[in-house]
Amino acid sequence: MAFNSKAKIGDGAILYVGSATATSIATNEAVSNYTAVSEVVSVAVNMECGEADVTSLGSAGEREYVPAHKSGTISASLNVIPRTNFGTVTTGADVLYVFRNRQSRAWAIAVPAATASTSDATTMNWYFLGFITGLNPTIEADQGIRADITWRISDSDLVPLST
Repeated sequence: MAFNSKAKIGDGAILYVGSATATSIATNEAVSNYTAVSEVVSVAVNMECGEADVTSLGSAGEREYVPAHKSGTISASLNVIPRTNFGTVTTGADVLYVFRNRQSRAWAIAVPAATASTSDATTMNWYFLGFITGLNPTIEADQGIRADITWRISDSDLVPLST
């Protein structure tokens, strides 16, 4: 039986934090410009577009709507790697530092190229500008140290780039 799906799994996904001075994704497209933070366990993206009611007396009995402001959030569960850029609070590339100082940053979630046993060598990276709205580390017996993070996407755009 031949499998033709081009879907890929997220093995090896890493969260990266970018510069505090980034104002757009275009200025920071290479993951090499970012600092690795943690392993990604799961990620969920929620993007919405609001609507504005523009119904008028000339609307002939039907409501009329137009697209309004976009908004979005990203939530991720991460493996916390001790003595990395998570909780050291010594550099601007530290997640806890970024949260405590309420900084908007460029972020990247990178899924590396497929393994040599597959034919797809495409790397998939998601880039976004955002600030952390929730940071919830947990330590449990028989589990790795994890942290759940939620970001508000500052520019309401998630830029998926494949290389």
